[in-house]
Amino acid sequence: MEMRLLRKNIVNIKWTFQNQTEYVPFLVPNDIVFVNRSDLSTDYNLTDFVNITQDAGGFTIEVRGLPAGPTVYILKGILLDNRFMQINHVFNTKSDNF
Repeated sequence: MEMRLLRKNIVNIKWTFQNQTEYVPFLVPNDIVFVNRSDLSTDYNLTDFVNITQDAGGFTIEVRGLPAGPTVYILKGILLDNRFMQINHVFNTKSDNF
């Protein structure tokens, strides 16, 4: 897994499978969603937006909307198998957005 903080303060998380000979999930083509992963932020650090903790049960990645702002996304774990992927995550939004 690779994480970067992009210039527009977007946290980009990219997962690459170790075993590329087995089944690999569909990769969204760049012409549909293009992210310039080399256009890095010069205003903030990744740690201003992301907190990673690890314990015996696994890891948790918490992403804040602004530096020291409210938590907008929590990734609690990923289970990957040959043709099965389960992601345990939570998105937080303002109630007045809907």
